[in-house]
This record gives sequence, C-alpha cells and structure tokens, in this order.
Amino acid sequence: MRILNCLWSAEAAFKSVHLVHSNFIAAVKPEYQANIFLLGDASKQKDLEFAESFYSSKKATRKTIASYFLRRKWQSKIQQINPDVVILDGLGMARLLLPVLEKYRQARVLIYFHGQARFQAYDLQMLNKHYSFSLKLIAVSNTLTAQIKENLPRLQVLAIPTYLSLPAVHKQPIMERKPIVFGAVGRLVAEKNFSVLIDCMAQLRDKDINACLKIAGEGKQRNELQGKIDQLGLSKQVKLLGQKKDIASFYQDIDLLLVPSLQEGQGLVLQEAIHYGVPVICSDLPVFKEQLADSGVYCDAIDPDCWSKVCAEHRPAKVRQLLFECQQLQYQQYNNAELFEQNCLVAVL
Repeated sequence: MRILNCLWSAEAAFKSVHLVHSNFIAAVKPEYQANIFLLGDASKQKDLEFAESFYSSKKATRKTIASYFLRRKWQSKIQQINPDVVILDGLGMARLLLPVLEKYRQARVLIYFHGQARFQAYDLQMLNKHYSFSLKLIAVSNTLTAQIKENLPRLQVLAIPTYLSLPAVHKQPIMERKPIVFGAVGRLVAEKNFSVLIDCMAQLRDKDINACLKIAGEGKQRNELQGKIDQLGLSKQVKLLGQKKDIASFYQDIDLLLVPSLQEGQGLVLQEAIHYGVPVICSDLPVFKEQLADSGVYCDAIDPDCWSKVCAEHRPAKVRQLLFECQQLQYQQYNNAELFEQNCLVAVL
C-alpha cells in the first residue's frame, strides 16, 4: 500500500494533528508513505518521517491563479507517487485537492477531521458529488462524527478516536505542594479559552489561595493574554511558557491540568496528561464527557467563578490522587490500541 498524506501546516502549533496522522499511518503499516505539508518547514516537525514542504501560504489557496498553480504542483506529485490512499488533512486540504483527485479513479481518499468544520454551501456541494474514487471521512471522536453526519448524511463518516502511542514515563507521586501549580496546554487562540483561566487565577489570589498557572503553547493571542495578565497584576501567578519541546517535564512540574476549551474535535491533551500522571479539570464539552464520563470534573467553559470554585476544591493531594486514578481507568477503556488499529485498517480498505 502506498500512502500520500497531504497536511496543512508543519508548524509546532499543529503538533497534535501531526501525532494523529503519524499514529494512523503507523497503524496501517504501508509499504510506502509520503507526507507533504502545504505550509511551514517539514524539517522542523518530528512526528512524520519522509516529509517535504511546498512552502505555500494560506492566501494562495484562496486566489484563483495561485491555487491553480498549487494544484498543478500537487498533481505532479500525485502522478509521481501514484498512491493507493490519499489522506487530506481537514476541509482546507479537501477544498484544494478534491478537484485534482477526480482524475485518480484507483485512489481511496480519506478526509481527516480534527475539529468542528464550518461547512460552506460550496463545501457541501463539493463533498456530495459522485466521485470516481472511494471517499471516506474520518472524525477523531464520536461527538465530532455526529456533528459531521448532520451536515453530510449521505457520506460514510468513521469515528476513529486516536490512540496516543506515548513513551513510557515514571509517574511522579501526587504530593501537596505550595503553591499548587496548575497547567494548561494548547495554541494561544480564542477557542482554547485561556482567558477564563487568567480570571480564575485572579479570583484564587483574592481568596488567598497560593496557586500559579503555567500555560504551554504559542499563538496569535499571546500579546492579548499577556496584556490581561499584566492588567490584573498576575505576572507572578501566571506564566506564558511558549512552545515546550519536552512536554513530559512540563507535566511533571504541574499538579492539575486545566482544559477550558470552547470547542475540540477530540482533545488529545486529556490523554496526554493522564498518561503522564496528571489529573484533569475540563470544560463541559460533549467530547470530553465522551472520554472521561463520570470520572471527569467539568466546568462551565466561560464562567471563571466555576473554575475558581472547582480549582479550590481540588487542592488536597488525596483528592487529586483519587481523581487521577478514576480518570486513568476511564482513559484505559477509551484509549484502546487494538481497536484503533482495526479501525484504521477498515478506513484504508
């Protein structure tokens, strides 16, 4: 089997997407794989081998002449590789490449959805066409699958929750530390909702609770978030750490992970934290409840009062240890390597 994996961006902010695609390819074990990034420098990411970059731009995909030449470039690469399976990373890559792939009847085309898609009328028309190739959609959670099926009831949508094959790690015991260290991980963008955690930290400070927050990640909201930290006088309590290369050491430095997302496709950070021995408090998204069920601790995403109350309640080490043990059990049931491999093989056949 020959796989061509067409990805949007090689930037570090898309690392979770890289992990999803890397694990999928590892599960199907192709004889040949090629990974091509539309944006960014492929050499700077470490999750996908045999990768190259087209060094294009987001604007180029929207301009008629530029997108024409981009498609010609992709077409040449597809002819060279002659893949059996083509994986398209989300709706952006589908918009660009489905017109090119119409010529390849032998290909099996998979569109991988990692988060909520904003379907335009054009997208629905494009996806509902009768193509000469086999077309399947993959979503990284049952919740996301249901959302996509509402828009595209005619198409086959497979739910394949990602199994994260992470390195073994010695889990640190959960002990009482002062200050308690909260953590958050993700791109600094509006949908990650880190602003509510800054308000939460202000409330904890006003309640004389000795706590700090470390946020790992980069993004366009960095200056806005730093401005809010400075405005509230929280420079000692809240730190923006930037992109962390050694994520295992980050988890070992925190007591609780806070995940206040407004929307997620799956939220791999939950699996990651529990693997490294850190309990999680998250927003009340259906996709988080799908993963943690009754072992989850959920907050109203936009209510800082709720976050500060729940964070204050989960300070003692015994409470955190119990929470972690419950979540770890649920995580093991959800994160099934054998089932993941079976689902991936079904997708490519």
